[in-house]
Amino acid sequence: MNIGSAGVYCKCWNLFWGCSRSFEVNGKEHSLFRSALLACKQSELPVGKEFYTIIMHQKEADGIIPADSLPVSLRDSYSVMTPHAKKRVFHISPQFDEIYWETFELADSSGNIRNFCYDHWLLDHNCEWNVGDICKTTYWGKSRWGNPCMDRGIKITYLPDAKTPYYGRGDLELYCKISVGSNSLNIPLSTLIKPSSTE
Repeated sequence: MNIGSAGVYCKCWNLFWGCSRSFEVNGKEHSLFRSALLACKQSELPVGKEFYTIIMHQKEADGIIPADSLPVSLRDSYSVMTPHAKKRVFHISPQFDEIYWETFELADSSGNIRNFCYDHWLLDHNCEWNVGDICKTTYWGKSRWGNPCMDRGIKITYLPDAKTPYYGRGDLELYCKISVGSNSLNIPLSTLIKPSSTE
């Protein structure tokens, strides 16, 4: 596969340009995001995963939830919380054209570690989905042919309102959960196909 520069200039990577952070791929540190992305392109997808992972280290971050900014909506919390995260983990499409999720940890006012997870599509779009919707997804098809879940109907079981306020207590989850049979999984909303087009 000719990896070339394909995907390097996608709009979703703009948040990395010009920053003084370091990046990690497969345990190896890179000073430039371009080098980290290329390292993913030169490797196979991790076993059992449908995405690549790039870790961004922000060495000047304090790792603490900023109490003076609370409460804040789940969507707006992204720009409030991310500057404080010491280690941000990006889950990237195998086609290198989008960020699926971003995860990181911060400590609350009591010193408890809270987990944050953002679906990047939900940060930029108003959601047209509802809990209980049955749909299909391109998620598995983008990474591996022949996955048994590729053509199955999936049911949305958890989908928060991005306008919901966050008060700094508990984990923050701005992503979608679905069920396939008895299995519960996270699915990037950008890969869902509208029910009307699957009937």
